[in-house]
Order: sequence, then structure tokens, then C-alpha cells
Amino acid sequence: MQWVTRKGVRLDRTACAWLILRHLDPEAELQFREAAAMPQAIEAGALPFHNTVSEEPSSRERTSFQQLLAEYRLEESDEALALMGDIVRGAETKEPGSVEEGEGLRALAKGANALSHND
Repeated sequence: MQWVTRKGVRLDRTACAWLILRHLDPEAELQFREAAAMPQAIEAGALPFHNTVSEEPSSRERTSFQQLLAEYRLEESDEALALMGDIVRGAETKEPGSVEEGEGLRALAKGANALSHND
């Protein structure tokens, strides 16, 4: 299956790519495109990932990683993935009360971004 997201990968999109390849579709083809080119990829059948707006009006905004966990019901069967979702959320949102490990993940991601110049 083909999956598509915007270029300029950051923490949440990187976590999503890992989740897709590790737990959803080990043979996935990941595409990183300019935002304007994404509709064409979706029309061609690629599944978009990294959508930070929840479709559930009563729920708080979730990271895309958490959305994938929920959509594929992975958080229900794997406590480690559920915890990882909380860590990614903490790293992305800096919300009060977030798990402390989020700070470490944010620092690692900033370092990786500083070392990389492209996707």
C-alpha cells in the first residue's frame, strides 16, 4: 500500500512512518510530497497520514500517531504502543501533565532534525 504525507518530516510524522512500517504495513511505500501534490497522490490511492485534526468533535486534539493507534485499535491490544502514543503527544504538544518521557523524545527529535537536511 502507498501512504503519503507532507515533506519536511518532524516528530509526529516520523513516529507515524515507524508505526506504519512496524505494525500496520511492513511493505508500505511512504511518499513525502509537497502539500500541493498530496491530493494527486490521494486520488491515485495513497492513504494520507499525519492529520492532526480529530474528526470527533467531543475529543481533544490528538497526534496523528494517536489517531493511527485508535483507528487500527492498536492501543487496545498493546500497552507499550499506548504509552508510546502518550510520549509522542507529550513531545508534540508540551501540555501540562504530559508524561515526562516526552521531553526526552522532543530533545532527540530536535537533534535528529539538526543533523538532517532532507527527508
